[in-house]
Amino acid sequence: MNAQTENEARAERAYRTLDKMGDDYSSDREEAVVDLMADLLLWQRKSDEAIASAGRAIALDPSDRWAYSQMSLALALNGRAADAKDYLAAAARVDPQPNPYRHFLAGLIAFCMEQFDDAVASLEKATFDEIGTDNNR
Repeated sequence: MNAQTENEARAERAYRTLDKMGDDYSSDREEAVVDLMADLLLWQRKSDEAIASAGRAIALDPSDRWAYSQMSLALALNGRAADAKDYLAAAARVDPQPNPYRHFLAGLIAFCMEQFDDAVASLEKATFDEIGTDNNR
């Protein structure tokens, strides 16, 4: 089995485990599990499923800025940059404090919309070191 196939198998096992965990936890913990599932699905390049999972997370907790950011990323990777921009704006309404990850998403969305000057401006606001340490995505 090659490394990519092994990683895909591990990711699938992790997804199944998270899915089962979501069934076993109370609704306050379920939202965190659904967020993780959306993230994992994005890593598996399953943006349709990630959109559904992020939508479920938003429904469970409409004040979760991370769920809106996840939805934004999933939509951008799904070729729906205009919709992604709307969810990024929703994340900013839920938590008006700017953060590096949101700048990254804004840059990604602008790039997808071929608004390259805006993409550069947004990406310059956040370094990848900041994104990796931003626990408040």
